[in-house]
Amino acid sequence: MVEISFYDREREVERLLSILANRPDMITFIYGPINSGKTELLNHLINRLDERYVVFYVNLRERMVASFKDFIEALFEVG
Repeated sequence: MVEISFYDREREVERLLSILANRPDMITFIYGPINSGKTELLNHLINRLDERYVVFYVNLRERMVASFKDFIEALFEVG
């Protein structure tokens, strides 16, 4: 498999860093077509963050999310 380098995504990285620099009062979603580089973008961003940030990743491909309730249950164990 040929590895493709990460490039030309600095605008997105800077926007995400800007979001992270503000008071955390919202959830930010990264979404797009399959194989569009979402995970690579996030990995690149995570590598630029300092130790103040705690990162967790939820892969929603593995869950059927058709409602808000499904979404909450995908993020948290709701009993």
